[in-house]
Amino acid sequence: MQTFLYEILRSEYMIAQTALDIYTAAATDYLAGNKIAAGLFSEIPLPSVPKSVALIPISGVMTKADICEKPGTLSIGNQIMQAANNADIKSMVLLWEGVPGGQVDGTETLANIINTAKAIKPVLSATRGMTCSAGAWCAAQSTEWHATSATDQLACIGVMASMAKEADGKYKVIVSDLSPDKNAESANPDILQQNYLRPVTVLFQNAVKKGRSGKLKEDTPGLLTGATILSGAAKAAGLIDGIMPIEKVIQRAVYLGNKQAKTNNKMSAENNEGTFVFQNVLAAAGAEAAVPVSEGFALTEPQMTALDAAIANSATQLAAAQQQLEAANEQLATANAQFQDSNNQLSAANTALAAAQTELAALKPKPAHSADPAAVADPAPENKYHTSYDDELKAYKEKFNIK
Repeated sequence: MQTFLYEILRSEYMIAQTALDIYTAAATDYLAGNKIAAGLFSEIPLPSVPKSVALIPISGVMTKADICEKPGTLSIGNQIMQAANNADIKSMVLLWEGVPGGQVDGTETLANIINTAKAIKPVLSATRGMTCSAGAWCAAQSTEWHATSATDQLACIGVMASMAKEADGKYKVIVSDLSPDKNAESANPDILQQNYLRPVTVLFQNAVKKGRSGKLKEDTPGLLTGATILSGAAKAAGLIDGIMPIEKVIQRAVYLGNKQAKTNNKMSAENNEGTFVFQNVLAAAGAEAAVPVSEGFALTEPQMTALDAAIANSATQLAAAQQQLEAANEQLATANAQFQDSNNQLSAANTALAAAQTELAALKPKPAHSADPAAVADPAPENKYHTSYDDELKAYKEKFNIK
């Protein structure tokens, strides 16, 4: 802690003035033996990420050394390169959490590391709250840079220095008479401007221009001259790529990581992490993945054309299927009518048969009663009672196959 507070008082910074005032007051209070506000160095919960994404948080004032268990730019750079060289990691998200800027020393090194890493795999920067000055120098080198809220503060592209004073308010510089130019900038702000602040600012501006090449609108008033702007203005100026929730930034990191891994023939067929849920849409569009954007997901124009053709083809197939269904329904109605007609005929035949059987039963004679069975013997019983009804009954039996 003490090292950090002394650094605030004596180092050159690229930092938002309001933040510098807060941290300088904290340093002054600490050195005076007073308590520091507990929330100044508090940590904020981090979002969850898939195993293929490395989440690297960067919060508060950036310092070269690790301070109060908070990684400095050297340690952050090591984390980034470890992720870049890890085959299981396909992309990175640098989460800039309330970063007002930081020490000049170490900033360019971190920016160069981000540049190196993004040549290996996608490196996305996400701002939560603030990414200004030294943070902007570094974040601008990312593959993409997104704000997560319309109120995020960005840019503040410039360099400043704090110079310690004596108790009487005057600078006291004592140097050897053999080195009259030593520490001249401490006594003369003009020399500090010429020899340090202006050259570093040029490096800063050029780094942002290069990192956002093809996107940055350099003529935006105040953009490269130290103004702090909100997310909407930063997007309009091309300083950032978009404004979306951190969850969307992580989704986009998964997408870009998988896309580059496949290009490099490193994507595992068994790994479905980050799979787009609307697989039927992708199949119809002839796409392997959809691009996560702030409003949802995006498809290219050829993919949309393919999707439109697939929808039109499906509509044609549906119309044909409906016609087939209507024809099948007509055939079914005809078959039902035929069945009903046959059923009616069968019912009529059964009624006629029942009537014939009743009539036959009525025509059969009853045998006569006699004490002498021989007296009533029928010499030819099969012909004795034959009538025209017998012929009719025979015809019915033959018609309906009655035994």
